[in-house]
Amino acid sequence: MKRVLLAAALIAAIAGTALWRSRRGAEVWYAAPSSRPEIS
Repeated sequence: MKRVLLAAALIAAIAGTALWRSRRGAEVWYAAPSSRPEIS
C-alpha cells in the first residue's frame, strides 16, 4: 500500500512540475537553463 501511495505522489509531483513549467514557458526553462529570468 505504501508503494502505491509513493508512486501516486511521484506521478503527481512530476505532473505538477510539468504543468508549472509549461505554464511558465517551456522554451525558457529547457532552452536556456543557465539564464532563467524568473527563478525564485
